[in-house]
Amino acid sequence: MNAGEIVELTQYLKLKAALPEWLTERLNASSKPACEGKRRYGHQETAERAVSAMFKKYGGNRMESYHCKTCDGWHIGHSNAVSVIITRGKE
Repeated sequence: MNAGEIVELTQYLKLKAALPEWLTERLNASSKPACEGKRRYGHQETAERAVSAMFKKYGGNRMESYHCKTCDGWHIGHSNAVSVIITRGKE
């Protein structure tokens, strides 16, 4: 290990020690896939049909489908536009 690598490792360890406990636990729990517990759709079209059905049935916030890099499937979540409106409403 050279001097530069030692400095980088020291800086990393200092930053890691300063993290809040909850964040450290979250980072260490990375063995779980990010999409665990979410419904997986095999095709974008299937996810889009589910979005339409949910909107017709429940109305309210617009959902959208998105491609998941973790499982290579499709999931449904709140659209970014809705997130911006909700965030702005809390200011």
